[in-house]
Amino acid sequence: MKQILYVVFLMGLALPSFAQQDPLYNKYMFNPLVLNPAYAGSREALSAILLQRWQWVNFEGAPKTQTVSIHTPLLQKKVGIGLSIVNDVIGPTSTTAITGAYSYRVRLGAGKIAFGLGTGIYNYRFNWEKIDYKDIEYHPLLEKTNYWVPSFDFGMRFHTNMLYAGIAISHINQPTIGNVGSTTLTIDSVQYGSSLASYFTGTMGYAFVLSDQLTFKPSILFKATRGKLGSTDLNLSFWFKKALWVGVSLRTNYGLVFMAEYDISDNFRVGYSYDYIFNALQKHNIGSHELFIGYDLQLLKSKVLSPRYF
Repeated sequence: MKQILYVVFLMGLALPSFAQQDPLYNKYMFNPLVLNPAYAGSREALSAILLQRWQWVNFEGAPKTQTVSIHTPLLQKKVGIGLSIVNDVIGPTSTTAITGAYSYRVRLGAGKIAFGLGTGIYNYRFNWEKIDYKDIEYHPLLEKTNYWVPSFDFGMRFHTNMLYAGIAISHINQPTIGNVGSTTLTIDSVQYGSSLASYFTGTMGYAFVLSDQLTFKPSILFKATRGKLGSTDLNLSFWFKKALWVGVSLRTNYGLVFMAEYDISDNFRVGYSYDYIFNALQKHNIGSHELFIGYDLQLLKSKVLSPRYF
């Protein structure tokens, strides 16, 4: 199992279309800053999010992710800034990413379009003692246990009170973890390179107000890299009495995600999601869980959209 996790990790770095490179999120529609820097400041308040994810519970070495995000508008809400800290543990590896975001927004028709830039630093830490690599020949990659790499992102996002649509490119610089020559490992004539490949993310959502008590909010997220479409999330959700949000997502080549969120007040909300997977891992875990807490603090004196659909 330990050898498998090691290879899966390297594949996640080199082949993100087929394996997990960055952390996976279910409630992307409520935590867009980690996907698109153009979202910074879009909630028209100082907004903070805490998120904990346990993926594939009971599977040895399965990912565990903690995320803290905070962002706010500035300069008459034309500019937004944000900060995200993500800690991700998978098998013998731990990754901490600290990413800053800057956005600039201008009016476009009935909404606003934002352009965002993100820059961050990623720290990769390896515990080789957790890996049984007796069948793998010595390689310089097994010597070093700590790497720091920079990463740059770009995004665009358009939104109104009822609609949002965004695109983003992550890891534009495709940073390599260490020197290329020392971080390419060959196993059974297959080479696995340790670098972060850039990928494209697209999101879109719309709110259909069915009545004063019920709103239908479908949304979609898709990722693509190296000319190939990766995963796609199609979410169908309902908002009851402007307080309780429930929904289900279908994720291609993965399974179903059931989720709920409750607005305790205009500023405070909590959420939970559960994954039910269809692939071969189904027999080896009892699902994935994600907990979410969000809080908005109104610092600037201006009218805030109410109700807020996204």
